[in-house]
Amino acid sequence: MPIRSAWKDSPKKNWANLTGYDPANDVFNLPLTYGRKLVPDDMDKIVVGSQFVQDLGFGSHPKDLLGKRVVLNFRTGPASAPDWGPLPTQPPLNADKSWYDAQSNASVDIPADIVGIINNGTLDNGQSYITIGWARRLMIRVSWQYQQQPGPGDSQNQNQKPNQPYNPPPPKLTLQKEDDFARTGYNTIILKVDDQANITPVAEAVKKLGFGANTAKAMLDQINRILTMVGIVLALIGGISLFVAAIGIINTMIMATFERVREIGVMRACGATRSTIRKLFTFEAGLLGFWGGVFGLLISLGLGQIARFIVNHFHASLGNIPIEKIGTFPWWLIVGVIVFTSLLGMAAGLYPAIRASRMNPVEALRYE
Repeated sequence: MPIRSAWKDSPKKNWANLTGYDPANDVFNLPLTYGRKLVPDDMDKIVVGSQFVQDLGFGSHPKDLLGKRVVLNFRTGPASAPDWGPLPTQPPLNADKSWYDAQSNASVDIPADIVGIINNGTLDNGQSYITIGWARRLMIRVSWQYQQQPGPGDSQNQNQKPNQPYNPPPPKLTLQKEDDFARTGYNTIILKVDDQANITPVAEAVKKLGFGANTAKAMLDQINRILTMVGIVLALIGGISLFVAAIGIINTMIMATFERVREIGVMRACGATRSTIRKLFTFEAGLLGFWGGVFGLLISLGLGQIARFIVNHFHASLGNIPIEKIGTFPWWLIVGVIVFTSLLGMAAGLYPAIRASRMNPVEALRYE
């Protein structure tokens, strides 16, 4: 619905989703940032969301929006208007198709005072709220309609003389009311259960009544399935990356053995056993994995802090509380990553270490 500001210094127009609800049974339970919540008797009051505040240019000082008046713009059509505010324009007696075509985009402006500002959260889509009583009143439409006039043979024209030309009376216009709510009903009904375990049984009972039911648990399950698929894809990418990293460690350690052949021969001549050579090269490979994990964690922590700053900056612009857990890693994950990369390095360096330990010391000393 188009909503525009009504103060002279800031005539802005914006689209907003308008929802009517019963303040006596507030199922939304949205946190109030400024002002007050609606009460059942409010008939021309509105509570706006954080995105609406941002769109009107009050993101840095939302409290100044309290008490301001906005205008709800209703598209009505010719000779029709909501049963609130001015009556619709009465069509003239000589109204023809051109008059109705000219009135086809007629609309009615209905003012509303902003009494509160709520925090809709990160997924705010410009939602604003009015009372269900006022919403139902706005859904009652009044329109000018012509009364059916009596014809030549009707009982109201019994006094007409025979062979006398019939002169129909001038058409009469009357205001008729039509309740759109009674015709269409509620678009959405939100149910609250007394226990989380009753969510699924209540949803099944609603479906048996012939209605569709969508629960938070079903949405979370769908999100979890999507996240599981994303996790599998990321795990495959991570597995390929680890495999490539292991090949890199193997290649590095093999090259190290070729560059240190004489060194290996000297150590064997000085009494070093094959086990000692194998442990030395395995330790070096594990050290490569250890430092790879450390540097990878440092990069991840840096990217996490950048993501935390961006998300919280966007979150704060909507008037929300900053999220503290973004970009943080638990201690067990940090330790686990370092241990895992170290073990991976040791496993990758095992073959080069065994190969180095089996070198003939005499041939190693002659190697140029």
